[in-house]
Amino acid sequence: MRANPRRVRATGTLSAPELGGQRPVGARRPDSTPAGGPAARSHSESAAIPTSGHGASLPDPHRDPDSDPNSGELTGRPAPARPRCELQHPAELESAARALYDAITKGPRGAQAGTVPLTDGSGRLLGPFDVMLRSPQVGDAVQRLGAAIRFGGLPERGRELAILTVAATLGSEFEWWSHEPAARSAGLDTPALRRLLDGRVPDGLNERERAMVRIAGLLARDRRLDDEDYAEAVRVLGHEQLAVLTWLVGYYGMLALALEVFRPPNPLLPEPR
Repeated sequence: MRANPRRVRATGTLSAPELGGQRPVGARRPDSTPAGGPAARSHSESAAIPTSGHGASLPDPHRDPDSDPNSGELTGRPAPARPRCELQHPAELESAARALYDAITKGPRGAQAGTVPLTDGSGRLLGPFDVMLRSPQVGDAVQRLGAAIRFGGLPERGRELAILTVAATLGSEFEWWSHEPAARSAGLDTPALRRLLDGRVPDGLNERERAMVRIAGLLARDRRLDDEDYAEAVRVLGHEQLAVLTWLVGYYGMLALALEVFRPPNPLLPEPR
């Protein structure tokens, strides 16, 4: 099976203190054996995101090539792909899709649309919500799960840190662009966001927030936790918050997959200069 050529691969090591010592976001403990077996140990100990089989970090096809870490402007966000479908206008929806549209726009997400964009100027649902309309019965179950994850269980800043960690790890440009304003509203500045894009834990986080970033990176990248990481995560987060974080990573990973398949247009992107 071919690897996804658009998956983000970040480089660099972590210098900020984090859960369990100084390790890259998503890096395993030195005494653990990666899923690929002992031969993969040297890769997983040193790279923030998986590398090629030859041990060298692959070029990142999903980042802005003009990213300047010394600039005051945030660059290096996940890059867009060519759209495959058009956004659906609410007036053109059939009854089941229209009922789902109303549930999404009039539910708890509608009250937060100023922070996390939900529709464009024509009222068309954006990103994964457009995809949900294409299969209303399943889409309704998905949006209900997302609302439960997003509006319960995790503090706002920790939740946005985890969402952006997943978006950066999986190269989901819509999820990054849609949640960056919420992250800034929660107090994350440009240097913090740049570190997330680089696969690093931002400075100035508390112990729980550092744990959320690193555990989210591990789960998004490796789809597992070793015993020691699990025990440390339970110690810092507790079983309930770790469970919510696990579901959050799975949910936003599912959205990233849906967006990768359908690639609806993303009107949140700035106009080309």
